[in-house]
Amino acid sequence: MNHRKKAIAMVGALLCLNFSIYGQSISLKINNVSVKKAITELQEKSGYSFVYIAGDIDTNKTVSVDADELNEAITQILKGQNVSYEIQDKNIVIKKRNAPSQAATSDKKRKVSGTVKDINGQPVIGANITEKGTANGTITDLDGNYTLEVSDDGTLVVSYIGYKTQEIPASQIKRGQQSITLREDTEIMDEVVVIGYGTMKRKDLTGAISVIDKKSIGEIPTTSILESINGTIPGIEISMNGRPGDTGFATIRGISNFTNNSPLYVIDGLPTDNIRDFNVNDIESIQVLKDASAAAIYGSRAANGVIIITTKKGEEGPVKISVSASYALQHWNPPFEFADAEEWSRINDVARENAGLPKMPHDLSINTDWWDAIIQTGNIQQYNISLSGGNKTGNYYVSGEYYKNEGVLYGSGYERFSIRINTNAKKRNLQHGAISNTKQ
Repeated sequence: MNHRKKAIAMVGALLCLNFSIYGQSISLKINNVSVKKAITELQEKSGYSFVYIAGDIDTNKTVSVDADELNEAITQILKGQNVSYEIQDKNIVIKKRNAPSQAATSDKKRKVSGTVKDINGQPVIGANITEKGTANGTITDLDGNYTLEVSDDGTLVVSYIGYKTQEIPASQIKRGQQSITLREDTEIMDEVVVIGYGTMKRKDLTGAISVIDKKSIGEIPTTSILESINGTIPGIEISMNGRPGDTGFATIRGISNFTNNSPLYVIDGLPTDNIRDFNVNDIESIQVLKDASAAAIYGSRAANGVIIITTKKGEEGPVKISVSASYALQHWNPPFEFADAEEWSRINDVARENAGLPKMPHDLSINTDWWDAIIQTGNIQQYNISLSGGNKTGNYYVSGEYYKNEGVLYGSGYERFSIRINTNAKKRNLQHGAISNTKQ
């Protein structure tokens, strides 16, 4: 009996000690401070240390504390955090509470079934049907049918590659049936690129086809096709010698022979060898074919690759007028200095003396700076204007360009005038009321 009384007395003492710790008198009054600062303030006033794992509590959260006891201060600091705490010796140990399981939060289940179809009414095979936030899921069968058991407060998530994902709350599913229609994600599926043998969706392009749109081409003012794509396409080497009017030289698939390694140029479906007089501002897009399929389309002429250029066309709507102008200066710093007349005279005297020859008289009154005689400050001028528009029966695009390049070498220069007209029209067959496309 004495042992029993002693045990009860010890337990009572421990409980009193515990309550005395939690009810320790402490005055802490702070407003709108971070949890981290509040913890620091409490540590300094109480002498207790906080122990917790980084990430278990949000130390940047703003709190206000008005407490006279230790446990009140701790509770107010940790308010709204998914944690619990206990005091061990002089340490306040903070532990993260375990999240309730899905089964505990929602024990009620319902079985849902239905069919997943596209906008044409065709079944979507292999669509993913999952309960949001869980690993509970299934896929549609060959007829687009599915069956899944979900929580009453769950959400059904339906997804498939190339289609927009849909979320349906379980509460909206009537009588266990839910037929779903998926719509294509047009931002992904409808981006079309014109290539040598028709059109393809951009997602279907392989690495052997490179595409540059008009936005990328227009970022830097250029005067030739190759200059506009220089440094933008991997696997194509472009050399520019800087001569006025120079179109440059491109090598797509390396050097294959000693005669001609130039790629084939195709502008609006027509092969051409003349790209010198082409206005870069008329380009809508450029595609570069680097694989063997280029030869299958254009034959042996495409053995060195193909550069396909699509020009701008008018769009339905009011007349659009676009005007641009650019002016640039060119300057060439001499790589070394020439000797003047006096310096050349001394060099010539030393050379003749070393060769055992008598010195020659020199006329030092003539002193020519040969760099100034052949080099000048060049300039490049370019002016463009375009008109475009159209209606339901056709469209048009008309552009004009003036380009002049005075090179840094006296006597060099290039001047170009160009006009391009691009029209499309539809003519109506009065007998049958059909519309056919013609291109001029």
